[in-house]
Amino acid sequence: MDALDITEQPYAFYTEDQYQYHFAFVSLYTFFGVPLFGWSIAAIGAAFAGMITSQDAEIALHSAFTNEECKLMLQLGEGRMGRGYNKRAVTMAKFVECQLLRLSKCSVD
Repeated sequence: MDALDITEQPYAFYTEDQYQYHFAFVSLYTFFGVPLFGWSIAAIGAAFAGMITSQDAEIALHSAFTNEECKLMLQLGEGRMGRGYNKRAVTMAKFVECQLLRLSKCSVD
């Protein structure tokens, strides 16, 4: 027995057909497995980000108005209402507009 037989012996069970199956497996994994894995990681990340964002929105919506927000709420409807309008009143439209401002869903302009 020479050195060549010893080094080839562990790999003697591989045939040409098995190399084709390995290539087929790696090809299928590359084309389907890697994108599927990436999609699943992205879905998990999106779920966590959605939970954090919804918690932040709940905290913002249920917190008390600051003085600046109250002043802004009173200024929101000025100039749009007719005579005899109580500008100290907070209408539902002003309230909703102020909540949207708190969540950065709209701007003052």
